Amino acid sequence: MKVYVYESKDDTISAVVMDGNEVKRIISGLEDKDMSRSEFVAAARSRFEGAGYDSGNFSGTDIRQAAEQMGKTDRLIAEITQDNMAMHPENMGLAGHILFEIGQFI
Repeated sequence: MKVYVYESKDDTISAVVMDGNEVKRIISGLEDKDMSRSEFVAAARSRFEGAGYDSGNFSGTDIRQAAEQMGKTDRLIAEITQDNMAMHPENMGLAGHILFEIGQFI
């Protein structure tokens, strides 16, 4: 299991939950959730259980296509597995800095 966390140009944060090469879940609107970094990481490590994919958030594309598009157009700001977390603060905008409690934005 690996979770890729992306931030779009308009500061929207989404996560793609992967199991090998299979997209299991996409969660969007994470910038609006009131979570600390540790709560976010715990939710990611539990694969955002209970969250579903809303194709309306992705112009009706299927989940695999939406994940591929996100990888091409959005900035990768973190990668989370059961054992590790790699953050990419150089790719983060305001929402990413706030969510991951980095720098002057916290």
